[in-house]
Amino acid sequence: MKNIINRALVSLFHVLGFIVGRVAMLTRVNDEVLAGFLARLFVHAERNDASIAAVVGAATSSAVLIDNVNAFDGHEDVSAIINFSAKWRDEWVIRKASEIPNGALVLDAGAGECQYRKYFGHTNYSAQDFAGYEGTSDGLQKEQWNYGKIDYVCDITSIPVPDESFDVVLCTEVLEHVPDPIATLKELTRVLRPGGRLLLSAPLGCGLHQQPYHYYGGFTPYFYKDYLSRFGAEVTEMTPLGGLLRHVAQECHRVGRVISENKANVPEKSILDLMMNWLPRVLSGLDDKYFVEEFTVGYLVEARKLERAPENNLSSIAEA
Repeated sequence: MKNIINRALVSLFHVLGFIVGRVAMLTRVNDEVLAGFLARLFVHAERNDASIAAVVGAATSSAVLIDNVNAFDGHEDVSAIINFSAKWRDEWVIRKASEIPNGALVLDAGAGECQYRKYFGHTNYSAQDFAGYEGTSDGLQKEQWNYGKIDYVCDITSIPVPDESFDVVLCTEVLEHVPDPIATLKELTRVLRPGGRLLLSAPLGCGLHQQPYHYYGGFTPYFYKDYLSRFGAEVTEMTPLGGLLRHVAQECHRVGRVISENKANVPEKSILDLMMNWLPRVLSGLDDKYFVEEFTVGYLVEARKLERAPENNLSSIAEA
């Protein structure tokens, strides 16, 4: 088992080396501190835990590297760094909620535990969900699940309300969990009044979660722009949730957590510190400097329903 872990570490270091090299090439910049440390690390990755630990220990003890680590997110809890996408998404929803007028009719589609209900207390908030998920007891992403108060227990592609019933429709991290995300977008725009706001998020890249109700991933800007325009809505915001380095930082921590949970073959402490603390901080801190959107974890999307669907899209709307 220890050999398997070592091989996994070597593979990961090679991938990280490729990624950092790719970023440097794309941005045409050179961060000597990071590049020097990783170069030495990758050379020693072919050996064993002790030699890797020696490189990590020497590198992380240098004053220059310590200063750089401290400059990246200061002493922020690493959990906030690796869970950045959830934090940013929550902040985005809270900000959008504050912009909505008192008494507006709001639908939270696929609301689940209704975590955002409290931010819409000034509105007429309703929640929809199929209410069939019972949590996940196996695998890496275990969770318990307790539904909030669901007003419409139904399929998300067939919500029992008239057309143009809501001023705002919120649907976060749901599209990957429905068998037909295109029909879902069509239904959400149907129930939205002209001029109304549609607030969406879904992953571009993620691991399996909330199984067996995980059908898709890879929701790109082109997906949103194409299908929302077909259904009579115009995208007004498309904000990526971080770039390549934040994404890699998140997965470095995940790899460290997986390895650390194998009690029989825990590697050197310095290796775990590298994966679960040092690399997430450094890579996350460099994300803005070396921003690569193509590997974002997902998008925050706002769209506005047009007063009238474009003429050239009417047939596609009927056929979708």
